[in-house]
Amino acid sequence: MEKIRAILSFAWIEFRALKYYPSNLILEIVKGYVTIFVWFFIAYFIQGFSSATFKEFGGNYVSYVVLGVIFFQSSQAFILAPFKGLSTAFWEKRLETYATPSNGVQTYIYGEMLWNFVLKTFTTLLFFFTFVFIVKVDMIFPSSYLNLTLVYILLTLFSFGAGMIGASNFFFLEVKQGREPFTWTLGVLTQLFSGLYYPISLFPKGMRWLSYILPQSYAFDAIRRISINGAALSERHVTMDVLVLTVFAIGTIFLGRWLFKKSIVRAEKTTGFSSLV
Repeated sequence: MEKIRAILSFAWIEFRALKYYPSNLILEIVKGYVTIFVWFFIAYFIQGFSSATFKEFGGNYVSYVVLGVIFFQSSQAFILAPFKGLSTAFWEKRLETYATPSNGVQTYIYGEMLWNFVLKTFTTLLFFFTFVFIVKVDMIFPSSYLNLTLVYILLTLFSFGAGMIGASNFFFLEVKQGREPFTWTLGVLTQLFSGLYYPISLFPKGMRWLSYILPQSYAFDAIRRISINGAALSERHVTMDVLVLTVFAIGTIFLGRWLFKKSIVRAEKTTGFSSLV
C-alpha cells in the first residue's frame, strides 16, 4: 500500500506541474495535431492512386494513415517516458534523493509511467475523436470500442516494457541524456517496417521478416481492421494479432522489469545516481 501511495504521489506531482505550466500540454497537443494533419493531407491527395492496395483494410488510405500515426505517437511516448524521467531527475539533482529509500527509483518511474498513461490516453482520445467526428475519417462505430481498447492496452503494456528496457541503459551504458540506442532503434524500425505508412504486403518478401518481429506491426494491423472494417476479435487476422501482441507485452514487461532492477543494482555499486559520466 505504501508503494502504491508513493507511485500516486509522483503522478500527482506531474499533474501539479502541468497545472502551473499548461502551455506545455497545449503545445504537445498542437504538435500532435500538426503531425497527424500532415499525413492526413498527404493521404487525402494520393488516396485515389492507392485505394486498391488498402482493400483489406477498407480501401481507405486516409483512415489507414491517420490511425497509424495517432497510435504510433501514443506508443512512442510510452516507450520514451521511463528514460526521459530518469534523465530529467538526474540532471535536476533529484535522482539521488529518489534512490535513498528501497525501490525509490522504481517507484518514481512507475509514477511517471502512470502519469504518462493518463496524459497520453487523453491526447490519443482527443486526436481519435477529432478525426472520427469532426474530420469525418471513415471508421465503423460503436461496436469496435471494446476491441480497440483491448489492443490499445496491450500496445501500451508492450511500450512500457520496452521503455523499461531502454531505461536500464541509463545505468548499463551510462547514457545520461539524449537518446539511448534501444528505444531509438525500435522507433526507427517501427517507422520503416511496421506498416505505419504503407502495408507490409508492399515490402519485398526478403524484408518482411523485419515487420513480423515488431510488435507494433500486429497492433497497427488489429487497430485498422477493427476500426475501419469493424472486424471482431474472432476474425482470423485480429485473433493472431492479439495473441502475438499479448506474448510481446508479457515478455517485454518481465524483461524490462528484470533489466531495470539489474541496472539499479549496478548503479548502487558504481554511484550511478549522482556522478556525471
